[in-house]
Amino acid sequence: MKHAGWMMKLDALTSRTAAALTAILLLAGCSTEESLPQLDVDGTAAPDETRAGTLLAEYSHPRGAASGGVSVHAQFLDVHGVNYDTALEALEVWSPDWELDVDACSLRSDMAVGQQHPADIRLELLDVGPITVRGPGEAIRLEARRLPDLLSAFSGVIYGTEQGFGAQPLRIGYEPGAWYSFGAPGRSHTGGFYVSMRAPRPIRIAAIGDLPADQGRQLDADFTQDLTVEWQPSFGEASDDTVFLYISSGFGPDRPRLTCRVDDDGSFTVPDTIVQQLSQDSAELELTLRRITSERVDIDELETSEFIFSTVDEITLVGQ
Repeated sequence: MKHAGWMMKLDALTSRTAAALTAILLLAGCSTEESLPQLDVDGTAAPDETRAGTLLAEYSHPRGAASGGVSVHAQFLDVHGVNYDTALEALEVWSPDWELDVDACSLRSDMAVGQQHPADIRLELLDVGPITVRGPGEAIRLEARRLPDLLSAFSGVIYGTEQGFGAQPLRIGYEPGAWYSFGAPGRSHTGGFYVSMRAPRPIRIAAIGDLPADQGRQLDADFTQDLTVEWQPSFGEASDDTVFLYISSGFGPDRPRLTCRVDDDGSFTVPDTIVQQLSQDSAELELTLRRITSERVDIDELETSEFIFSTVDEITLVGQ
């Protein structure tokens, strides 16, 4: 426990990152036996190495609190011995599941790390130089922040608007439909980038079944019934925005979690059988609704990168 004193001084993002990466190593030697019958276990071996990046700009519906503006988090990874998607999930980085058809869902309850030996797993978070984010009339600069040296299996830097223990987070104002740019110079082992993206319209959960959900962060729900989520749709506007629904139960990498790609028509129903599986070990479900725009970005020395601009609303459902 010699790290306990200074670990308390790490900001929440860095602490979660270190803990989540440690979970990859712990899960690597464990079975990934699946308890939910809907899931297919992917037995594909992890590639020897994957170099990829992701950036998420996000505006959260304030739900009665003052708006915090747009937050930004980015990571550029050199991954060995574990699948890239698994690494993102362990880092608690949300990413869209483009393999889903519209109005289709996937249900998972583990990170499917497989039987890799912990010594074969290595994850380096790469430095691309400072990231400049520009919005309507203002700009912020995200410096690379180094991870604590806890385990030799992972190292490097993270980028985010959270600025550490006791410091105010950086934010940039949100304007629906406005253009935002993200740029970095690159470093010796990674290229730079400059990307412009349009901010999607805000999204707000209006009701869960017959109960209004436009205020507050918690809502009672009957987990034995179908779960219908309602929101304000796009009203047929020409748009390349996509809506994703995400529901998770409990905490930890083996928690049940549902991802649905849905039509932006203002309503989607999760069948009662799925709701019951999600809630079988938890009295609460975390429900997140996102409207996103995305852009594939070419960065030298990386195989693939995806930048996402998301508006999001979240609510906790409490079983009754």
